[in-house]
Amino acid sequence: MTVPIRESLDTRICLVGKTRTDANVISAAQRFGVPVVSSDTGAEFLNDGSWDTVYVVGDFSGPVYEAIHRSEQRVLGPTALQQCSERGEGLPNNARPLYTMAMCGLIVCFTGFRKKDELTRLISLIHNMGGSIRKDMVSKVTHLIANQSGGDKYQYAVTFRVPIMAESWVHTCWERRNDPAINALTDDMMACHKLLPLQGARVCFHGFPDDERDHMAEVLLENGGISVDLEDFTCTHVLICMHDKAWFVW
Repeated sequence: MTVPIRESLDTRICLVGKTRTDANVISAAQRFGVPVVSSDTGAEFLNDGSWDTVYVVGDFSGPVYEAIHRSEQRVLGPTALQQCSERGEGLPNNARPLYTMAMCGLIVCFTGFRKKDELTRLISLIHNMGGSIRKDMVSKVTHLIANQSGGDKYQYAVTFRVPIMAESWVHTCWERRNDPAINALTDDMMACHKLLPLQGARVCFHGFPDDERDHMAEVLLENGGISVDLEDFTCTHVLICMHDKAWFVW
């Protein structure tokens, strides 16, 4: 999402709070060739309509950030500023606050999440890292984030080879948001945070010898599932050994 460029106004960068004393941020800001000002809170510049001001804020929470965000100004994190500078790109025309470009260009869909606050937080983090969200699995979706295996969106992703990621992928990227080199698509990042094939499965192994059951429980755990008793109301699947054959019950 972008905002209309104020073509009639000159652009300046305002370094807010701790970013105004960060040598790397100052150097990055100066490379854009526009005036750079600094402020404790940025409040004195919010009502100055004679400039198109881009605010660089080091913490995307708290009253200083909220005041700037509510004023519908462009907000960057120090990492995004450095990344654009290092790549020789201009200042991004972002409508949403952009802390890092770690997920820039990614289009994400979710499945399996029941808690609204949890989903809202993930969506906000993805937006703050340059990604976009789609409600439905359409051809433009680049990644599916799931908290368990199964479901229509999951099957679509498997069929069309859309990477299926765990929510830890988002949180790990955000934890490393101050690293200009962070990229959600590196091989290590993708490998570490792909959803395990049996994530969320709670399986009861019924009728198997103890040693065989223990081995299957170990394999299940390695693939994201948990072994439970038959009486456990959270049980999602039952694997029954009958006459030397295993029957899988959903």
